[in-house]
Amino acid sequence: MSIGGLLLGIGFGMVLSFILQYIHNEPILEGNLTLCMPYLLFYVAEHESVHVSGILATVAMGLYMTNSRTRISTESEEAIHVIWSYVAFVAETLIFLETGIVLGGTFFSFQWIWLAQLLGLYVFLHIIRFVGILVLMPFLNLTGYKLDLKQVVLLSYAGLRGALGLCLSLIVKFSHKIAPAIQE
Repeated sequence: MSIGGLLLGIGFGMVLSFILQYIHNEPILEGNLTLCMPYLLFYVAEHESVHVSGILATVAMGLYMTNSRTRISTESEEAIHVIWSYVAFVAETLIFLETGIVLGGTFFSFQWIWLAQLLGLYVFLHIIRFVGILVLMPFLNLTGYKLDLKQVVLLSYAGLRGALGLCLSLIVKFSHKIAPAIQE
């Protein structure tokens, strides 16, 4: 599944790159192609007759397209950037809405001990992150990433935030491999 997904993604990237080299100064057409082709790729990859990793295929196509970015005309780059920024905004908003709707009902059975445990875990994770970065600081300084204590504090505070954390919580909530006591 993994190798097939990578190969399929590179193949779709080659096709998209080939098509884009013949389209010049058409922002709407170029934007539509860069928006629709990944969805088509994911659908094809996950189809039962193909059955390869759709996520790996999409990532491989994205990496291939990053390498052949010059195929997109300079006149269309701004429009494509706006399109993808809007798609990212809508996707993040939908994740926040879905998480609120799905997990909102669990707060009706709220217990104060959960709040204390969550706050303790939050502080503990920051401490772990701070110690990990502090231990690696000499190695980072040797490689050219000069860090001072203020930057270590900032890096330790800038942990997992936003939509990714909410996606992970939804996975925990609906996974059949996780014990029901943990899911709640």
